[in-house]
Amino acid sequence: MIKLTNVAGTNDYTTSGVNYSLMTYCTKMLESSTSSQTMKDLAQATIDYGTAAQIYFNYNASGLSVDSRVTSVTLSDLEQYKGVFSGTLPTGVTKRTLTALFEEDNSLRIYFTYDSGYTPDMYTYTIDGKSAPIHVKHGENGDEYYLEVKGVQSNKLGKTHDLTISNGSTTYTITVSVLTYARSSVSNGTTDRQNLGKALYRYYLAAKAMFGE
Repeated sequence: MIKLTNVAGTNDYTTSGVNYSLMTYCTKMLESSTSSQTMKDLAQATIDYGTAAQIYFNYNASGLSVDSRVTSVTLSDLEQYKGVFSGTLPTGVTKRTLTALFEEDNSLRIYFTYDSGYTPDMYTYTIDGKSAPIHVKHGENGDEYYLEVKGVQSNKLGKTHDLTISNGSTTYTITVSVLTYARSSVSNGTTDRQNLGKALYRYYLAAKAMFGE
């Protein structure tokens, strides 16, 4: 549960409820004389990430711009998070795609594409050495299948996970973190996507400084 405390002179409370947002909270942390510098750094990184996300998804983005705190991040800063891929994709598996989601919690997904005549249940999967289920996402263009690492804490976005797919004789291992996705965004994305990856990296550094690893 999050406890919201009103601040004198503001209009956070209305007749219909509480008018509050994460951006509002972070702004108050920056203005507070009692906030630690580490807390202020996290608040600023959160604002910067939110701004980059709004621009990338074109959500209330009019007039917004990304600060040099974000744009100054380089690909070399993220090079240590490059994915490691070992082994050989089992027969029938034609593609694997990395993505990250930031909804109720942070999660990491690897999508697999299969040849005609091959189905996901013909393979076994693991995450960090433990058997894992393959999930299905139904869409207008067909079903998509993926492995997922859920609930990645903000201060652990750089932690690597081993995801494998095997047909019993051939095993393929993918060693990645959420920041592998951020690195890919900086390496291959449009300017807005690059800035989103850079802002995510800064957010991780601030969260790690605040909460430890």
